Amino acid sequence: MSDTSRSDTDYAWIRVEVRPPQGRITLNRPAKRNPLSMAAVAEIADALRDLEREPAVRAMVITGAGEVFSAGADLRGFLDRTPLQDRAEYTNFVELHRLVPRLTKPVIAMVNGLCLAGGCALTALCDLAIASERAQFAYTEVERGIGLGVAMVTLQRSVPRKKALELALRARRIDAHEAERLGLVNQVAPHEQLEAAVEELVADFARKSPMAIAFAKEAFYALQDLPYEAAVERGRDLRVISRTSTDSREGIAAFLEKRAPVWTGR
Repeated sequence: MSDTSRSDTDYAWIRVEVRPPQGRITLNRPAKRNPLSMAAVAEIADALRDLEREPAVRAMVITGAGEVFSAGADLRGFLDRTPLQDRAEYTNFVELHRLVPRLTKPVIAMVNGLCLAGGCALTALCDLAIASERAQFAYTEVERGIGLGVAMVTLQRSVPRKKALELALRARRIDAHEAERLGLVNQVAPHEQLEAAVEELVADFARKSPMAIAFAKEAFYALQDLPYEAAVERGRDLRVISRTSTDSREGIAAFLEKRAPVWTGR
């Protein structure tokens, strides 16, 4: 992938585009409602790592081809797997949940349509989410006799506790506006304006210091589960370290000199 021109890559389950300042990952099996097979999850993780290394990419966007974001896990083969085989297969999803918080660039879910089960988990895992007003959401696992596992981790961190449990237990379908009220998504846009809304968000990130964005994201995930005193101490350390960056000195100098900053990401 080049950092100076747009390039596209087709994987088996996804399509990856570099269109600075964004990198786009599209779940690309619309005829199957963009299932999240474990192979697809592994491809998403590989693509995110590649886009993280692209200097011209300032944010990564995940969306679905066609009219569906994702209808969730690919259930084909579930009946033929033993519990140990299923646990091994699920490792890819676990690794994706470990990866996203460690990336220095924001990951944005662009929810263009129906979003079910693992699709909801993917949306909640992303740092931010913008949904089409046509989007609908449901954690449908219990209707298949499956309990929420890793998906519950990000659901609990996105939605108030009792509402999170209700979504998990009832498999109730909610519209985009209710998803926004609950905190599952950040913003709802008219369907025809969804692309523009995402581009505006990415452009906003592109105007800011890559180093400051990376430190803010690290602090958000590093501090959320620490005891209060430990969180305060870790937060202080991250703040002090961020002040040693070239971007920090440039940002302060630009403010004092009343000019636009020139970020280097160092």
